[in-house]
Amino acid sequence: MVYLLHQLPACRELENMNLSGRLSPAIGKLLQLRNLFLDHNSISGPIPDTIGGLPLLQRLDLSGNQFNGTIPRTLGDLRDLYFVKLSHNNLSGFIPDSLIASDNLFILDLSSNNLSGTVQEFGIKNVLLEGNPLLRYPSCGTRCDSIRAQEEVTVPVQNPQTHSQRYAASIKTVLLWMSTAFVVVVFLAAVTAATQQWRRRHQIFADIDGNHMIPNAVSSDMFVSWIADENHNNT
Repeated sequence: MVYLLHQLPACRELENMNLSGRLSPAIGKLLQLRNLFLDHNSISGPIPDTIGGLPLLQRLDLSGNQFNGTIPRTLGDLRDLYFVKLSHNNLSGFIPDSLIASDNLFILDLSSNNLSGTVQEFGIKNVLLEGNPLLRYPSCGTRCDSIRAQEEVTVPVQNPQTHSQRYAASIKTVLLWMSTAFVVVVFLAAVTAATQQWRRRHQIFADIDGNHMIPNAVSSDMFVSWIADENHNNT
């Protein structure tokens, strides 16, 4: 039986359900899909390239099936994908460069397949490659069991930030800094204006006091009248 996942758009966690057949390329139409768990079934055939067209996909587990063919290169283009588990299948060929160079992946489990080629340095925190006897590692000869000894790969309790979340956090940080800078600039401008105004007033009274000694007993009305006379004489 060919299992057409696109007919069940609400389903995403379908592990251990004795599913068989092939994964339909129509999987690429589920644009809102974030998690896809089809592990421990009997699904065969290649992994559709269209799976790399799911922009919101974060976790993918196709382990414990009978998938064959190569790993889609399009997986490395998914900016929010941080968990990929394709272990215990019949996948062959090289590990895509897009996965090797990915800085978004937190866990990549490709163990127990038939992958080949020379292993490059990964920028991923957790990589499992054991059970791929055709893989070559320059640091230890032509064959190695794995580059990291781990018994099990599990999804982290706290999900790493996705690309979208990191972008949103960066925008918030920038806006916060801009708001803070604006407040500081306004405050400094107000302080500068107040200081200049105080200096002008202080200079005016100093000039008046230097040219005409004003007795302390002079009333405010007399002082205002005296200022007016001074201005009239100057004009």
